[in-house]
Amino acid sequence: MTKIEFHQLLQRYLQGNCTKEEMLKIHRWYSLLENQSQLDLTHEEKDQLEHRLWANINDEIDESEKVIPLTSGRRKNKVFVYAGVAAACVIITVASFLFFTRRIFPEKEISVFETNIELVSEQNQSTIIKKIVLQDKSIIHLSPNSSISYPKIFDSHKREIQLVGDAFFEITKDPEKPFLVYTGRLVTKVLGTSFWIKTKDQSNSIEVDVATGKVSVYENSAESDQNITASEKPTNNGVILTPNQRVEFFEKGGHWVTGLVEKPIEIKEIKNTPLPEKLVYNDKPILEILSGLEQRYGIEIVPASEKLNACTFTGDITEMPLYEKLDLLCQSIGATYEIKGTRILISGNGCD
Repeated sequence: MTKIEFHQLLQRYLQGNCTKEEMLKIHRWYSLLENQSQLDLTHEEKDQLEHRLWANINDEIDESEKVIPLTSGRRKNKVFVYAGVAAACVIITVASFLFFTRRIFPEKEISVFETNIELVSEQNQSTIIKKIVLQDKSIIHLSPNSSISYPKIFDSHKREIQLVGDAFFEITKDPEKPFLVYTGRLVTKVLGTSFWIKTKDQSNSIEVDVATGKVSVYENSAESDQNITASEKPTNNGVILTPNQRVEFFEKGGHWVTGLVEKPIEIKEIKNTPLPEKLVYNDKPILEILSGLEQRYGIEIVPASEKLNACTFTGDITEMPLYEKLDLLCQSIGATYEIKGTRILISGNGCD
C-alpha cells in the first residue's frame, strides 16, 4: 500500500467509513502507539519508534495469516486486506502523531538547561491563548501551537524560560534576578517589563515587540550571556528596545531589522511629565502636537523641514490610534510621514 493510499484510509477512518473489522484493528494498533505517545522523545528516538512499531505490525500480520484459516484465494485476499488496513492505520497514526508533534512543538530548539535540572513544560494545544502564572507572579500568555520550558525552581541569580512559538510576557520586576527568554538563537533579557516574542516560520526569523519597559535582545552565545546586563548596551550582535519598538532577527543571515510595532500604545508612566487625557486642539502648532505625541508614545518624531513650524491644527484626535492621528495631522497640512527604523519622519512643504 502506498503513502497516498495510507492517507486515503486515514480519511475514511476519520469520516467513519471503515468496516467494524478495520475499526477494531485500528483501535488495537492505536493503543500500542498510545503507550509511547506520552514519552518525551528526541527526533531520532521518534524515528526509531516508528520503525519499531512497523516491525511489530509486520510480525503480528504474519502471525495473523498463520492463525486464520484460508479457505480460498478470495478469503486470503480478504485477510491480507485487513492486515494491510491495520498496518496502514498504525503507520498513519504514527506518522500523524510524529508530524503534528513536530509541527506544533518544533524540535529545532536545543535545550539551554543543564540535564540535571528538573524542568516544567507547558504546551498550548488549544485554539486560544493559555495564561500561565509563574512562581514570581510573572504572567505568560502562551499562543496556540506554542510551548515553554523552565526550571521548577529558578536560579538564585536569574529566571530562565525556553520558548517555542509565540507568547506575550508580563514580567514581575526583580533587579536582582533578570528574566531571560531563549528562542532559537535569540535571547531576550529584561528586569521587569512586557513584550511579545513571535516566531515566523516563513521568513525563518524571530520578532520581539516591546509594550513597556526596556528589553535587551541578543544572539545566544556563552560570551554574550555572561557579559551583558539588561541595563547596558549590547555588543554589535544585539539591540536595546524601548516601548513600541520591535526587532526582527533573521537566523539564517544573523542580521537585525529594527522598527516600530504594528499598533503603538500609549506609555502609561512617564516620569515628571503630566500629559492631558484629551487631545483636543484649536489652532495648535503642529510641532507642539507632534512633540506631545512623541512623549505619549515614546517614539521619536522628526520634522524634516523647518517650514512645518508655521502649520497649525484644529480637531480632536483623542480616540485615534497613533498612525491614524498622524494620517489626519499630515492630511490637514499637506504633509506625509514615513517610518524610518524606530523613528517617524514628517515631510512637507510647510504652511504660509
